Amino acid sequence: MILSALSWNECHCWKVALEDALACDDEVLDEVFQFIDPPLSNVIRVPQMFIAQLHHQLAWLLYLAYDYGIPAFFWSHHQFADAVRQRYLLRCESASSPWT
Repeated sequence: MILSALSWNECHCWKVALEDALACDDEVLDEVFQFIDPPLSNVIRVPQMFIAQLHHQLAWLLYLAYDYGIPAFFWSHHQFADAVRQRYLLRCESASSPWT
């Protein structure tokens, strides 16, 4: 899920968009809040420390830069983004949609 969220755009993923995408995935939230409760029970967000830790762990693959003043993650090489798109995102696009 995390790699897909980082690769949904052609060249980058805004930090805020990554937080929003991760907050929509119940599996990610279950993992993040496995040992602690969220600060607000009705508003569940991915903690900033989780994003910072993710960036630290993937530092050799990602770099943080600013896109029009907004922090964004960029892949350090386009082949990483291409590989993630082919493995995760193209599989989703080829699946039949219930709305078509």
